[in-house]
Amino acid sequence: MRVAVGTLVVAGGAALTARLAETRSSSQLLLPDEADDPLPSPRRYLAALLRLSLVLVPEYVLVVLLLGAFRGWLFPIEGRLGPVAVVVLVAAVAGTLVAISTAGEIPILLGLALSGRATGAIGALLVTLPAVGIPGMVLMGRALGWRATIAAGAVAAAGGLVSAGALLLLTR
Repeated sequence: MRVAVGTLVVAGGAALTARLAETRSSSQLLLPDEADDPLPSPRRYLAALLRLSLVLVPEYVLVVLLLGAFRGWLFPIEGRLGPVAVVVLVAAVAGTLVAISTAGEIPILLGLALSGRATGAIGALLVTLPAVGIPGMVLMGRALGWRATIAAGAVAAAGGLVSAGALLLLTR
């Protein structure tokens, strides 16, 4: 199920993001002194890498730290939230926003399953946790535009809802 829904999320999200992304000409992406040098060079590569590292790494660290500080409020996935639909919706949205490293969602989901959390919430998190997160969305928004970024997040959340529904149907 994860492979099928994940494939749809990746393919659908990529297609939608490509369609909605703000197009920029290559001259807008180059610095003024780079426009005259059409050949790639190691010096230009290292300058671009340094420039991106000085901006993106601190930004990523800050956003991840803020998300970690508020994680307790972002994951109130317990029976007291109400009906299954509300729990699944909260899980899909929270899973879309939180940054989890690759394969880091597996122990989280196993812990939730062992503690008796809602199956639908686990299904939603199964797809949304590895898909996108606020740090990636902040970086993506600056590069591709906010409309495309919000659409990619919405596709991931929708995939989580589909995954939750499929898991609920399979476990009945």
